[in-house]
Amino acid sequence: VVAAAGAAVTAPGKWRCVDVAAGAGLPAGQRFSAYCASEGGLVMFTKAIAMDLAADNIRVNAVCPGIVMTPLVERNLSLNADRDAAYQRYISRNLMKRFGTVAEVAGAVCYLAGPSGAFITGEVLTVDGGNQLWGDQWTIPRPDYFIP
Repeated sequence: VVAAAGAAVTAPGKWRCVDVAAGAGLPAGQRFSAYCASEGGLVMFTKAIAMDLAADNIRVNAVCPGIVMTPLVERNLSLNADRDAAYQRYISRNLMKRFGTVAEVAGAVCYLAGPSGAFITGEVLTVDGGNQLWGDQWTIPRPDYFIP
């Protein structure tokens, strides 16, 4: 889609693309091979298409959000007998001790797409409260992490 859009651009330098991948696309995760591969593919696609479109001054970047408090996450937490214990179990391994917000991820997208990010292309910005710093000790929770 980005390649087709890039070919249709009539005003080079006026276009930006910010892909939304997931932290699972950065390190490998046990029991997540397909998910890690698809997200890793998007991360590499972002970098490759940035190289293809840079000559036209078109910037392509990605954000990789961590767990963001959304209605789906809240629903999954609520399925636990002790919702607060499930929340604490996750944030115990988050350096900022909380979930992210939609506004925080949107802010990162706006930064990359806006004038402050004018000299940034081919980059992947992780917005996860420090989870990626755990490396292979902690990547993303299992799909059943919130559900008993």
